[in-house]
Amino acid sequence: AGVWDWLYIGGNQQPIQTVENFYFAGLAIELKSTRAYRTANQGLSDAQIAWRRHYIKHGWYTAIYPEQDWQDAARLLVQWTGGNVEDFNFS
Repeated sequence: AGVWDWLYIGGNQQPIQTVENFYFAGLAIELKSTRAYRTANQGLSDAQIAWRRHYIKHGWYTAIYPEQDWQDAARLLVQWTGGNVEDFNFS
C-alpha cells in the first residue's frame, strides 16, 4: 500500500527545476483528484506519505499532480528521460 502511481528508476537526463542532470536517482509521480489535491496533504494517504519520505531519503524526486494537470506530469516525464517537450502534443 502507498506506492506511488508512476515510478522511473534512473536519473534525470536534463536539469529539473534548476537542479543539474543526473542529480536525482529516480522519479515518483502521484496523480490525485482535484478535490483530494487541495487538502493539507495534497491527498496523500499515510502510506503514501511514508513512501514519499522513503523516495526522498534515497535521492528521488517526487511530484504530485491534480488530475487537470496531467499534461504537466507528462512534460516532466519527457524532460526526465531526455526528450524535447516541443516534440509532443499534450492536448
